[in-house]
Amino acid sequence: MTDYELKCAVLEAENKELKEKLTRLERKLNNSNSFNKSERFLKSILDHSPTAIGICEAPDGRITYVNDAVWNFRGETDASLTDITIEEYVNSWRIFSPEGREYTGAEMPMARSLIEGIVIKNEEFIIQLDDGTRKWGAIWSAPIYDDKNNIIAAIAIFDDITHRKTMENKIKKSEEYLNRLNSTKDKFFSIIAHDLRSPFSSILGLANLLEKQVKENNLDGIEEYSRLIKKSTKKAIELLENLIQWSRTQSDTITMAPENIDLKNLIPHVIGLLKYHAKQKYIDIKCDIPDKSKVKADPKMLRTILRNLISNAIKFTRENGEINIKVEDQKSEYHVIIADNGVGIPKDKFEKLFNIEESTSMPGTKNETGTGLGLILCKEFVEKHGGNIWVDSMPGKGSTFTFTIPKKEI
Repeated sequence: MTDYELKCAVLEAENKELKEKLTRLERKLNNSNSFNKSERFLKSILDHSPTAIGICEAPDGRITYVNDAVWNFRGETDASLTDITIEEYVNSWRIFSPEGREYTGAEMPMARSLIEGIVIKNEEFIIQLDDGTRKWGAIWSAPIYDDKNNIIAAIAIFDDITHRKTMENKIKKSEEYLNRLNSTKDKFFSIIAHDLRSPFSSILGLANLLEKQVKENNLDGIEEYSRLIKKSTKKAIELLENLIQWSRTQSDTITMAPENIDLKNLIPHVIGLLKYHAKQKYIDIKCDIPDKSKVKADPKMLRTILRNLISNAIKFTRENGEINIKVEDQKSEYHVIIADNGVGIPKDKFEKLFNIEESTSMPGTKNETGTGLGLILCKEFVEKHGGNIWVDSMPGKGSTFTFTIPKKEI
């Protein structure tokens, strides 16, 4: 082979090798371009996803990616969450469990996925924003592995479920309201079926006896029958008044008509209406009311409150007992106190007195009956005036009911 032919052979071999290298390089470049294209495509999907997404890397849990939805969830766009640790992330946001316990960085789902290699699904949390408002979220997190099954990162995806939680809370409140209405309805019909029927049955029975004796020209006991009819009629009217007012409070049809009222005049007026019942049991009613104890209140509601509380005191006070009514000036409000030395109430019954679902009525010291509705009304009307009502009592020693009426205008 000549030198020329040898040189040609060498050049041809080198050319072939160069072509092969170029081909391999071209393939590599094509693969790289394809990978970059896929990476850009995937990043675009993540960036524009309506679901909030974050990624952190091992070993220290440094956040390397968050999409725009994370900021939409928080309501800010003027800072960056990348290149900070999960601990720093938690410190900047304040995140709580549904029970109200504040998370540490290690307790965050993404951190647990990174450290423990666990998958977390639909874990709910609460985030407190800089302005103090709170949002609900539901988070999913999972570890990311390399080809040697080592955890190299973790991804967290979370949704804003604030609206859903708000609706769930509204539904829960509606259910509670409906349950209360059902209990109220049951109580209402129980009162109508039993408590309201009782005085009318007495009136009817006494009227029949009265009619019979008049026909027979027998006047013995007529005065007593008339007195009992009057007593039963008053009881029925009082119960009807309570029922009507209570039903109106439940349907929100009762309206307040505040007036300037002097307690020094109103309280003795209500006592006068009940003095007959007190005299029957030889009960002494004493008053201590400062001059010019003026409030802005609905007179009908205030009379109902006083009538029920004083009636109860008479009912549960023994013969020759005492009832003390006092008004105390407490700067922004008046405290109206009705205290008796009657049978008293066990402490475990206090809350039940003002609860329609649990309210029960005990017979009085002369077996006077009732419905327990009066105290429910008192609570409703006192609260409509912006006041409070409570009881302090000891069995065998008596009871003290106190309610407040603000001085300020309603």
